[in-house]
Amino acid sequence: MSARTKNRRLSERPSQHTTHGMAACGQAVLYMVFLWVLCASPMMVRAELAINKAIVPFDSPFERSKDIEVINTSTTEILYVDVEVMAVINPGETQGLRSTRGSVDPGLVATPAKLAVPPGSRQVVRIMNLKPVDDVERVYRINFTPMLRPLSAESGLQGETTQTMVQIVVAYQALVLIPPAEPEAIVDYKRHGQTVVFANTGNANVLLRRGKQCDPSDSSVCVELTSRRVYPGRAVEFEVPYEGPLFFTLQSLRKIEQREFL
Repeated sequence: MSARTKNRRLSERPSQHTTHGMAACGQAVLYMVFLWVLCASPMMVRAELAINKAIVPFDSPFERSKDIEVINTSTTEILYVDVEVMAVINPGETQGLRSTRGSVDPGLVATPAKLAVPPGSRQVVRIMNLKPVDDVERVYRINFTPMLRPLSAESGLQGETTQTMVQIVVAYQALVLIPPAEPEAIVDYKRHGQTVVFANTGNANVLLRRGKQCDPSDSSVCVELTSRRVYPGRAVEFEVPYEGPLFFTLQSLRKIEQREFL
């Protein structure tokens, strides 16, 4: 496997509706397929859901709310959506998720928790930060999951004939970042040949983006390095193709800077 291929595999995958992986950018999508034996010929139903933000960074811990728009792209069907807030445990590592639904101290809430969005329209979900200021960044994910309509009585078994009905649910997930009172990302860098490690010893995440490394013997030959988000107390590792310097743009809440790493 080439170093470039390894780098692709180290990329920060779009935040899927699982307990693994944090998105640097893009929308989170999960496909779930449900099968029912009904009657006659196959039919397919697809939920028409979209959201206008995949990453929602709060500007400060004192900011109380942000909005996400839930969009129904269908022109004919009402979209029913369940909204669930998940606290991220050990962000950047095991990525465990804990639902805050029913919690007496959720820290973050999204309202309304259930939506009915008319065809071709959108509805606002308000995200509210309820928790006092922490010393370290808090990370949440919010699941937006279409709720399937109940099958009609006419769709039941009729005689001896059967049919397979496939319902595909496209569920989106948004990443929410709430900084501490004095956010600071501190990036430490270690290198062993073509293995490089970035560690964040600060209290807020930093996004390594627009990475690049060029062949020391031919500066016209360059490769792009994958974007990675480094959470407080965590580290990420890259396998790079050359032993020469590499470049990244470091993006945190308070600054964006381009740095060279030898």
